[in-house]
Amino acid sequence: MLLAAIILKKKVISHNRGLYGPDIIDRFLSKYIDQIVSMSDFSTSVYVKGGIPETRSKTIYDGIDLEKFIPSATESEKIIISCVGRFEKWKGQQVLVEAAITIVKELPDIKFLFVGTGDNENNIRIQVNNNDLEKYFEFTGHVTNVKDYMEKSTIIVHTSIEPEPFGMVIIEAMALEKPVIATNFGGPLEIIDHEINGFLIPPNSPTILAEYILRLVKNSDLRKQIGKKAREKVIKKFDVRDYVKHIEEVYEEVSK
Repeated sequence: MLLAAIILKKKVISHNRGLYGPDIIDRFLSKYIDQIVSMSDFSTSVYVKGGIPETRSKTIYDGIDLEKFIPSATESEKIIISCVGRFEKWKGQQVLVEAAITIVKELPDIKFLFVGTGDNENNIRIQVNNNDLEKYFEFTGHVTNVKDYMEKSTIIVHTSIEPEPFGMVIIEAMALEKPVIATNFGGPLEIIDHEINGFLIPPNSPTILAEYILRLVKNSDLRKQIGKKAREKVIKKFDVRDYVKHIEEVYEEVSK
């Protein structure tokens, strides 16, 4: 597609949806790209540090349709801690299992929910079984109604042990007024303001994760306070209408 654009002398806008440093081919091809749009400043910085000109690199945050993410008026009586995403080792689901070993000692009625599937799912199931935690964990497998599971959750955790390019699940949960605990690098740093509209913790820190989960479970007022501030942040910064507006501005600028 890029080759065709070059031959036809058309303007090119590239959308960087991942998080990897550009290789020599990327750097060469970037000379023929008018604008590279990344989903976070962190993703943009990875490209710029890798040799892509800053003048052709721009951040536009993803957005969501807030009318499809309306908070429930009532909170579920069950305490459910959910982790949403593909099962890959770098996603860090194993950290939540480790944290659960401590948590269930204080909260024997708590439930943990893994929403999604992936190559590392079997390893997580084995870890759960080896720690006699089967009755506390539920695995949904592949689902298309992720929002329904988030709606019935008390807390959403995002346990990646490597940087995320952004964190769509985080802003969806925040829009539903769910308190989110995420790791403090990559995209989440640009979404969550620690202790204001969510919580940021070091990666691969099950003890700290357990402490924050216990704190939130034991304090419903804090959950509500954080949840309301979380939705306010999404309304202000991650509305899909703003995303569309900024994308249109890029296309208009490049087409001049």
